[in-house]
Amino acid sequence: MAELVDAHVHLSQYPLPEACRVVDEARAAGVTTLLTAGVDLPTSQRDVDSLSALGHHIRVLVGIHPWWADSYAETTAEALARLAREPRVVGFGEIGLDFVRGTHPEAIQTRAFEGMLDLAEQLGYPVLIHGDRLDERTHAAAQAAVRRRGGRVVGAVHGFAAGRETASGWLALGFALSFSGVLTWDERDDLRATAADVPLDRLLIETDTPAPYPPQRARGEANHPRHAAELTAALARLRGLDAADAAALVAANVRRVFPRVEG
Repeated sequence: MAELVDAHVHLSQYPLPEACRVVDEARAAGVTTLLTAGVDLPTSQRDVDSLSALGHHIRVLVGIHPWWADSYAETTAEALARLAREPRVVGFGEIGLDFVRGTHPEAIQTRAFEGMLDLAEQLGYPVLIHGDRLDERTHAAAQAAVRRRGGRVVGAVHGFAAGRETASGWLALGFALSFSGVLTWDERDDLRATAADVPLDRLLIETDTPAPYPPQRARGEANHPRHAAELTAALARLRGLDAADAAALVAANVRRVFPRVEG
């Protein structure tokens, strides 16, 4: 069976017994590696603390999501830096900006995002940047913050659902783009056209479980990491690849973007 990777989930959103069940079901569907991301310090800590129960194929990103930007402080950054050094922590995420649905002023979001980028630069870690349902202005602001670091911070944009110009901006910064089940939605021909132009070595697949982004066939149902298999097959069809080759490609890309996944 080809290796399947789900590049972005939020296992801390479940009670631990349910998270274990979700992970077991994903493994039964052939999903061999999952990257789970925190949204603040408590969820990041919870993910790290749960690793022994969740299994060796789970990797963690720690960080402050823009919706929780008001929780950022110097002490928070220090605690996240300590967490980042734990085994199987592979980067900082989910971090970023959200001027569309964010509940905090832009200045507060920017402070948290800049702080997380500073940590990534200091430790040499990759980042996973919030990217779903954003407008061009938010993407441009996030790109500008990364650009100011002169290539010293790289990573991926999760849940990418914007257009070609925005995609080109991230690609020029050396970032990979991670696509969720939205890639398969009937009304998103535009997104499939964008994904068709992304270099093969910059493509990731994610489910963003438990966020409501399942593949078209499962819309209206609970999202699940097992859908990574279906999304990888959809990417294969879009790019004219064999399904096994697409799975191997995504797995290799995840390891290139997040080298500590191999640890």
